[in-house]
Amino acid sequence: MEKHDFSQHIRSAQIDPTCSHPLYADFVRHIEETMPETSHYIRYFRTLAFALNNDVPLDRVVCDTRGSTFIQFLGNHAEKATYTKCDLRCRLAW
Repeated sequence: MEKHDFSQHIRSAQIDPTCSHPLYADFVRHIEETMPETSHYIRYFRTLAFALNNDVPLDRVVCDTRGSTFIQFLGNHAEKATYTKCDLRCRLAW
């Protein structure tokens, strides 16, 4: 099984059933069209499903550490979406 096929199987079997929000379905299409081979495939879907299932407001400021397709997608749904080159884990701890 190819890596993408495996990741897609995990997503469809374990993450998709947990999130019925319409934005999630849009995100699935977006990732499949723009970067299906990303090494962050599962992480992106788990993150968005968690945010949508827990009413994390996407109309606020969103910050990502890479300027990824994830942040590009959210940029269409958030008041302000941006990215930083710093490691937020380090910044938050200091």
